[in-house]
Amino acid sequence: MAATIAAQIAPVVAARAADRDNTAAFVKGLIHKRYRQGGLVQGLPKTGVKGGVQFQWGKGFASSKGNKKANKKVNLDTKKDLPKGWENAGNIADFEANPNKPFISPYTGEAFMLFKFEEKVYCTEANSTAFKYPLVDAEIFAGEDGPVIKVPLDGTSYNLSTGEVIEWCPTDNFVRGFLGKLKQKTAPIPLKVFETKVSTDGTVIFKGLRD
Repeated sequence: MAATIAAQIAPVVAARAADRDNTAAFVKGLIHKRYRQGGLVQGLPKTGVKGGVQFQWGKGFASSKGNKKANKKVNLDTKKDLPKGWENAGNIADFEANPNKPFISPYTGEAFMLFKFEEKVYCTEANSTAFKYPLVDAEIFAGEDGPVIKVPLDGTSYNLSTGEVIEWCPTDNFVRGFLGKLKQKTAPIPLKVFETKVSTDGTVIFKGLRD
């Protein structure tokens, strides 16, 4: 009887072991595929171009001097009114089709993400902090302390206003279970956020890395 049971479960055990061994390669391949399909991060070397945007696996792309509040109203009717260090990210009407808008600075080459939730626009770095996964497909929803974004890959969620980590790499499915184990000894890393303003004519600007 014992021999029969062992023979029956042996293929299952072997398959699970193979899954475990191949998970790291699978996850990396998944992320690379996502970059090819809609990656928005610019980096070096200049390969893997999609829609005129370049990317590189596993690199960081933005920095911030601190968390800022979103959407201070300003008068911005001409280009000369653009404050020093700020960048024009288009018009608030651009978010009607999709509330998630990638943006690459024409001045610094840095990548950012802009999100419209309700009547406000928020700006963050382009990638998640756990595995540098593009936030272009991040889910946006209302949280207890303001809007929240959730990373599709590892499930990490952030307060969109402050960048604070709400949940760090939850293990709620097979892939996330593996990823969560990789980060279980890593302290949660906040998402960098950038101050935004909306002009009287709907122009969206944010304070990026431009001098």
